[in-house]
Amino acid sequence: MSATKGRGKGASGKNDSDGGSDKGSFNFPSALSEKEPLIKRPPFDFWGFRGWFAELNETFGLRLLVMLFGVMHLLKGFSEHFSGKAIPYMLKYYSVPAPQAQVFLGVASLPWAMKPIIGVMSDVFPICGYNKAPYMIVTSILGVVAFACLGSVTKEAVTISVVVMCLFFRNFQVSTCDLLAEGKYSAKIKENPEQGPNLLTYVWFGMQFGSLLAVGASGVVISFFGFRGVFFICMVPAGLLLYPLLAGYMEEPRADEEMKRVARQRFIDQPEMCFLCFVMFAGTVSLAVAGLCMPDNHVVTCVLAVAVSVIVLVCFSILLTPSIAKFNAFCLIQSCWSFSIGGAAFYFYTDTHDQYPNGPHFDTFFYNSILGSVGPVCALFGIWTYKKWLVTWNYRNLVVLTSIIHGVLNLLDVVMFTHTNRTIGIPDHAFVLGAAVVETVMDMWRWMPQLLILSYMVPQGMESTMYGLLAGCMNLGGTVSANCGALLLERLGVQPRGATGEGAMFENLWVASLLSSVMPMLWVAALWWLIPNKPQTECFKDEVSDSPCTGSLWRQWMKTPEQADSRLQDAHTTGSDGTSASSA
Repeated sequence: MSATKGRGKGASGKNDSDGGSDKGSFNFPSALSEKEPLIKRPPFDFWGFRGWFAELNETFGLRLLVMLFGVMHLLKGFSEHFSGKAIPYMLKYYSVPAPQAQVFLGVASLPWAMKPIIGVMSDVFPICGYNKAPYMIVTSILGVVAFACLGSVTKEAVTISVVVMCLFFRNFQVSTCDLLAEGKYSAKIKENPEQGPNLLTYVWFGMQFGSLLAVGASGVVISFFGFRGVFFICMVPAGLLLYPLLAGYMEEPRADEEMKRVARQRFIDQPEMCFLCFVMFAGTVSLAVAGLCMPDNHVVTCVLAVAVSVIVLVCFSILLTPSIAKFNAFCLIQSCWSFSIGGAAFYFYTDTHDQYPNGPHFDTFFYNSILGSVGPVCALFGIWTYKKWLVTWNYRNLVVLTSIIHGVLNLLDVVMFTHTNRTIGIPDHAFVLGAAVVETVMDMWRWMPQLLILSYMVPQGMESTMYGLLAGCMNLGGTVSANCGALLLERLGVQPRGATGEGAMFENLWVASLLSSVMPMLWVAALWWLIPNKPQTECFKDEVSDSPCTGSLWRQWMKTPEQADSRLQDAHTTGSDGTSASSA
């Protein structure tokens, strides 16, 4: 008791907290209890994460971070990768040959190339006054239904064409939500360019962590429940996104008639943008129809894909601002020439002893959970090292150097496909794991600055449409790569389908891998001047004005005066958050 009483008063009977002057008294705060420490330990900050997240929260707001968590981390990070691990097993269940599988996967991925038309619909035609959330809600419902159908497929009840369409709608949800979320955080990044690398780190770090959980669990789920169990589980994250959307986490002000008029006028004043969106939409529809109707005719699908890519490249290069057109051309050309051979590589790694006696014979758990987990873990390390040491690099130097090194590292696949690793005494499992580590880290170093460039190159008020055009071109390159890879595999006789005794099918797989690795490096060396020669913390305000077509070749040829219509200026002040109605 005496200790308790003595804590609040000095010998003179005055409260020490009131400034008692006894020399023998101690000034303890009167609000403390006996169980509270006199010196509080600072909160634990794991590698600076607490302070980093607090800074993001202060700059961008918690609702945006939660929304990005749902779209980027749960949907794009976990759900897309989790279901992606089951797709090859489903195609193998249907006995789809590798080249045809390439075509089907190209068709299923076309929603990623349809981003421009999705962006236009979102920016110009709001639903109930909102530009983004209603579209994300509708596609999320379609995604949940698609996952339910994929989880119950059988050869007897569902044809492969229906399966491909379900995969199409699965990607439709992810691409739509991804695009509109990108448009939202692109506007925020332009308002706070010094925090741009930090926000991209948050987005991609979470995506890779979600991917890590997905691939780690996929091997176990597929082993015990089959590929159908994976699709049923993916219904949960796909459906969970509906809550923050319905709760208004996109923070969109409701557009009135005047705001709608201004947004539509912006596109009327930019006919080139509308034309580019039409070109992209027509190209993707033609590729989808050809892929579904003629999946075995790889010459036709490849020629059509190349023709579409050439038309898109010419149109974009003529109609867009030179700085945007140059970087878009670099990304499209590089991705088109990275011939995709993943369909054949899956059979090479997973065929049994009866199917391919000399193969690696990776089981489901190793191929998905162990090998698949290496990628996200190394990607997390790659993102962390990028944020720590590479954010101050020049765009051009970083992209060129990492692209060339990444291409050289891809040559390790040639070593694997020729079994040279066994000759030098390295087991298949160890060699594949080691190659995946270095390739993934370098891939993230190459990819992060390109994402940052895209975020800076979208004019204010047209974030969704412009981001959709640029990202759609990159994704169109992936579809072209899949179709060209299918023709390459067919010509080389690499057409495995999981049949018994198909080992001879893999004799020329290394040739396809060699071409897929070398061609992108050659284009990078030739087109390095198309990459912006700027630091990563600098915004493209001078090159990218309110119009993404300012100074384009078309306007120079036609001698079209650059318009400074006051209606475009009004778009900057229409939204309550400093952005136009179409981008809010």
